[in-house]
Amino acid sequence: MIFIITKKIIDVAPNACAFSDWFDVAIVAKVKEFNHLIELRKNLVGIGFSGVEIRYMGGFFVLLKFENKEEANMFMMDKEVWSVWFHKMEIWMGQSLPYERVAWLKIYGVPLNLSMSSVFNAIGNKFGKVVKLVSPLEEEMDLSFACVGVLTKMVKKVDEVVVVRWQNKNIEAWVEEEHRDWVPDCLLEEVEDGESDNSLLVSEEEVNENMFTDVVNDDVQQVASENHVGNRSQMPENVPDS
Repeated sequence: MIFIITKKIIDVAPNACAFSDWFDVAIVAKVKEFNHLIELRKNLVGIGFSGVEIRYMGGFFVLLKFENKEEANMFMMDKEVWSVWFHKMEIWMGQSLPYERVAWLKIYGVPLNLSMSSVFNAIGNKFGKVVKLVSPLEEEMDLSFACVGVLTKMVKKVDEVVVVRWQNKNIEAWVEEEHRDWVPDCLLEEVEDGESDNSLLVSEEEVNENMFTDVVNDDVQQVASENHVGNRSQMPENVPDS
């Protein structure tokens, strides 16, 4: 018997374009590194652009909305400044951009003698490019799993087994993605000031507490917090790239 897998398809008009009101006053850009994304608001304020609206587009892509066309062009022309943080940028005119996202992965099953950054990075790189090893394992109380941030083009959430080969042994490691959507810290101020519900969002500071402590209700979460389970709930605000 042959099974045919079909995809649901919709047709969109060729001239369709969202956010056309932002033409000429917004810039689409890609940051160079993970920490550049996290610290983007602070960096913009530092060069005198505190009024810029930051919209996260997934992965390392952001949209910067300025008050007017002149301000956007002025920022674009100062390449010597923005090239420190951005690979490239373009005035927003409805262009199509590639899809990518940051996925936070929990890795279980790696034995203690192989629990090294190189091993966890190799596992994470099977799903994209590792951009963050959340914290050194030597500082953790719970050594049963590790956590990595991955820049990926995969649309589906990760939930797979990876085989680790060592001394003629095949060791199965389970890789599970955090179920909540992640937003960079540079957006937190705008999200909190707005009226949108951010209960399904998690920042880098919350990654350890909310992503790596399995809870089923608020009471359990409160008990875990009061007992300081591990030290992953105490990750500093700015962690250097691994």
